Amino acid sequence: MLRIHYLNLSLAIFVLVSMGCGSDNGSESTTLELDTRVRLIAEEGDFALVETADAQQYYVDLGLLKSRTTLTNKIEGQHTHVLSATTDAYLDDPPDVPAEQKPRSIEKISNEQASLNRLYMTEKTQRQIIAPTNMGLFVDQVTGENVWPAYTCHNPDCPKKGTDDDPYLFVLFDRSKPPICPACVRAFQLSGAGQEELTPYLRWTRPYELEEKKRRVKQLDAERKRAYRALKESKQDN
Repeated sequence: MLRIHYLNLSLAIFVLVSMGCGSDNGSESTTLELDTRVRLIAEEGDFALVETADAQQYYVDLGLLKSRTTLTNKIEGQHTHVLSATTDAYLDDPPDVPAEQKPRSIEKISNEQASLNRLYMTEKTQRQIIAPTNMGLFVDQVTGENVWPAYTCHNPDCPKKGTDDDPYLFVLFDRSKPPICPACVRAFQLSGAGQEELTPYLRWTRPYELEEKKRRVKQLDAERKRAYRALKESKQDN
């Protein structure tokens, strides 16, 4: 009887492991490739629940979601994002933290960082456009206006200071004026002010960074460190 008991126990353990209970998360995973188009359904911690074009739902690393560009008003399917790198995708519950991927080359990491999205605005109507950071200056296909990177003001006393969810945004296209928040210029009468008076306002006026870009930059910085470390170790081995 004792031998049968141990046999049944061993069989039960084998079945549980086969079902995934012996893994870290027990979730079946697949691989989604770079530039896969997905629709964001929900954000859950470090992960996002997304739906692919074939209506499959997966959990993926939230940092890898890159908003689709909005250079035109044309709607191209239901996808809201694309994947900025090849990644593991989980059918059920994701792991506690995203898996650390093998580092790519320094060149590939730098190329991705240069292509991360930023927010642009048209010169007059201030239509907001999401496009890669390395776009350079361009003309809006919808309005025909010049397009510039969006800026925001971090002055705690700015009269138009917004919130994280609704920031005060503007463009700086007049090169004859100091690159300072226009609301602060008017409110604090900074036209014609000297360099010493303008210095803090110059620090407070910064390019607006999308949350998705800030998340991904942190991941790329960590990957770059791993890549440099791997490169150093390979040279030492040689």
